[in-house]
Amino acid sequence: MKKNVFIRVVKNTLSLITISTLFLSLTLACKNPLMRAGEEKSKCSLDLPKLYSANDYVERGSKANVKGDYECAFEDCEKAVGLEPKNAAALGCRGYAYFKRGNYDYALTDFDEAIRLDSENPFYYSNRSQIYRKKGLLDNALQDLNRVIGAADNHFDYASRAEIYFEKGDYQNAAQDYTSAIRLKPEYQQHYEKRAEVYRKIGKNDLADGDEKKASELEFAEKGETKDVAGEILNGKAVSLPKPVYPPAARGARASGAVNVQVEIDEKGDVVSAKAISGHPLLRAAAEQAARQAKFKAVKAAGILTFNFTTE
Repeated sequence: MKKNVFIRVVKNTLSLITISTLFLSLTLACKNPLMRAGEEKSKCSLDLPKLYSANDYVERGSKANVKGDYECAFEDCEKAVGLEPKNAAALGCRGYAYFKRGNYDYALTDFDEAIRLDSENPFYYSNRSQIYRKKGLLDNALQDLNRVIGAADNHFDYASRAEIYFEKGDYQNAAQDYTSAIRLKPEYQQHYEKRAEVYRKIGKNDLADGDEKKASELEFAEKGETKDVAGEILNGKAVSLPKPVYPPAARGARASGAVNVQVEIDEKGDVVSAKAISGHPLLRAAAEQAARQAKFKAVKAAGILTFNFTTE
């Protein structure tokens, strides 16, 4: 009899302990947003397992966005919004992750709300303009960029507006904005390449050549190469220099002018590499092909071959 009573007491005690432990676990989970969000199971959260505030998640999510890890960025920013639905930074963080994942409608909703909550933050307008562009709403995108550019100078904002002007066929304003972008970031290669495209559209081929040359110089500098891109003109030193074939498409577009090709020559006098660094895009491939067929005396060298194309 006493044995049975003892067993019942033990069982009841164990049941109470189990219930108490379960209740305590649930209570802690409710109080701890980390546990509530299932943080411990996330591959994105192993480095910082103790995050509790929305701003903590926003900070880490923003860093993931910068690194291009948009899945982890979305996870952290989503948790931040869950903790503070009216946190503009959290909405902007999640909106950017949505945008980079191709969820444009959700991204637009987040940035609309972020702007409603914090209408003075240029980041939200700049990013919303990119979403508008993806959705084909160019006038809306211009409106956002006009507001941002009026408040602060950022070379990417000028370049973004220039791209919109280019799409709309407003080449004069596109050229002006690329010039502003270059003023702010003169070492950025892509701005020169893009402005060269605009100059081609308005017939300023000399200016386009200059921008393409500068872009090539920056490309070599970025790679840590010290070769002189301008180089020596080697036309007069060629033993054999074939005339390039005029591409039909270029002739139809009345593309003309000089094309400069950077070449490297091996010890046998053969051209081992040829890359056009300036000239009309429709003429470059033909110039490169002709340059590769050139022949020099047996001396290792590098320099420029110039080919002139005329429509006559």
